[in-house]
Amino acid sequence: MTGSENTAIGENALQGNSAGSFATGLGFGTDAGSNFSNATAIGAFARVAENNALVLGGITGTNGCGASYGNPCASVSVGIGTTAPKATLDVEAPTGSPTVNFGSASNPASFTVNGTTTVGSLTVTGTCTGCGGSGSGGGTVSNVGTGLGLTGGPITGSGTLSINTAVVPQLAGGNSFSGAQSVNGAVNVTGNTTVTGNIAASAVEG
Repeated sequence: MTGSENTAIGENALQGNSAGSFATGLGFGTDAGSNFSNATAIGAFARVAENNALVLGGITGTNGCGASYGNPCASVSVGIGTTAPKATLDVEAPTGSPTVNFGSASNPASFTVNGTTTVGSLTVTGTCTGCGGSGSGGGTVSNVGTGLGLTGGPITGSGTLSINTAVVPQLAGGNSFSGAQSVNGAVNVTGNTTVTGNIAASAVEG
């Protein structure tokens, strides 16, 4: 054995570690491989297979965990703020609402979700890539403003955004505009056009 500074607590803990250093195994049969450093496995049958990593609990079918090995071990659920986690990672709060923070203003985090996520309320500071798509969901709108061409904002809870017909031309029905208008390109008119004021044109056909 060439590794050093390892800690093993529990029967058969770190039995396979022959060259790794600064590895920690807490629990029956914990395993940190043969040559991983600063690797920590916590819980019966837990196995870590990466440098500078920590694994909590065993995984069914790995490192002797599961009925096929003759024991009741199954993949572990991790709970924070709860004694009965209902998911792989279950974050709750004894009182109030649980909060989870990723990154900081000076060191922003990258958070990737592969699959479908149900969110009650989500605050994103920065850019949310891929947040669109089909489907339905619920949540809280904190503030939606309206730029040029829209009316109805700002919306701070619920409301409706509408097209500002005084700014955006409508394809069906009449349009009325005030002030000077500039058109670059050809204009095709079918029907009657009423103009109050002057029209300046370089060429008129028809």
